[in-house]
Amino acid sequence: MKQISTAIISNTELMPGVHLICAEAPGIAAIARPGQFVMVNCGQELTLRRPLSIHQVANSNQLYLLFNIVGKGTLWLSHCQKGDSLDLLGPLGNGFSIEPASKKLLLLAGGIGIAPLTFLAQQAISQGKSVTLLLGAATANQLYPQQALPGGIQTIVTTEDGSAGKKRHDNRHFARFH
Repeated sequence: MKQISTAIISNTELMPGVHLICAEAPGIAAIARPGQFVMVNCGQELTLRRPLSIHQVANSNQLYLLFNIVGKGTLWLSHCQKGDSLDLLGPLGNGFSIEPASKKLLLLAGGIGIAPLTFLAQQAISQGKSVTLLLGAATANQLYPQQALPGGIQTIVTTEDGSAGKKRHDNRHFARFH
């Protein structure tokens, strides 16, 4: 675990209210494992750090963080720009492991739940494994962009309203009667 101050390379709004930050963080990126996270200091007004999943790692020195704007800390983070500095603590957590004998990996993500799974898919593909991702969201405009996924992932898309991919069947009415 390291505490570093790092420069933001980019901050992109991928979907409404969902941002992807890329930061130059070789001290963390080089040792990070899928499923781990970092604690981000979100400005001097907020004393508590925000936990964010490590979304992807590139070239062992760039760290990608995907987050939804849900409060003051993530709102502050969404306004950060290229060249701004971030204070990060990490990597933290145990992370995921892939069974060596496994040849196929099936991942399921809905909405912002894609955040830690992209790094896992990236690692599995680099190990020569086949990856299928079941990706869902409420509507098409809340769906994680497939072009932002690492190459080589077979993706099956579903939305609650049917605006992209297959329409999710609603079983909530069933629960009312039992």
